[in-house]
Amino acid sequence: MPFRAPALPLDEVVDPTGAGDSFAGGFFGYLASQPEITLKNFKHAMFYGGVMGSFAVERFGTERMQSLTREEVDQRFALFRELSILTEEQEALRRETLLVAWAALGLALVALAYGVRHGSLLLYGDAVAHLHIARRVFDSMTPGYRQLGSVWLPLPHILLLPFVWNMAWWRSGLAGACLSIPSYVLGCAGIYRLARMWLPISAALVAVAFYGLNPGVVVYGHHGHDRTTLFGRDHLGGAVDG
Repeated sequence: MPFRAPALPLDEVVDPTGAGDSFAGGFFGYLASQPEITLKNFKHAMFYGGVMGSFAVERFGTERMQSLTREEVDQRFALFRELSILTEEQEALRRETLLVAWAALGLALVALAYGVRHGSLLLYGDAVAHLHIARRVFDSMTPGYRQLGSVWLPLPHILLLPFVWNMAWWRSGLAGACLSIPSYVLGCAGIYRLARMWLPISAALVAVAFYGLNPGVVVYGHHGHDRTTLFGRDHLGGAVDG
């Protein structure tokens, strides 16, 4: 099982000399004080090593160690434990978010396969317009970035440029899916991560299901529509900012 023992952030580091030796002293000293070496004791030894190393850098030489008390060691040990718990929670959230992203990708690919089979990738007029705007940047009577704009923001069209360069992808609508599917996945992952900041797993899954299983969003998720791109940007941005 993965285990993290992060370093303690300090306001000031006076002298890093001896930090490694102090870590080794705390680590092996704790193990030597235990009747046997177990996984739990090994983890505690990592914390005590970090504790002693963090004290060592606060003064020159051994000055800090000479005035160190057991109470101070225990207090900092508890601080390391809290920091490790937070780190483990962040790692668990990352794994949960990845699972949601993979599930969203699977659903998007199923929707894409359905759209390809039934020839529906270009049925939505706005999706066709977005593909044409991006293509006109380099394939028109007056190519250039002046083709961007009109009633839509240019970001989706700029992101579509590498995909509409391929004539077959542009004509079939696959160019739009190359952008919409990642945006749909990022949107689902962002909503889940944002919901998990306040809600338990079950409630967060309900929240992302309202978005990810919405028929309109699923359709946007494999068409070249700008809304999916903007949804993905906004939801992932909100989760990162939070």
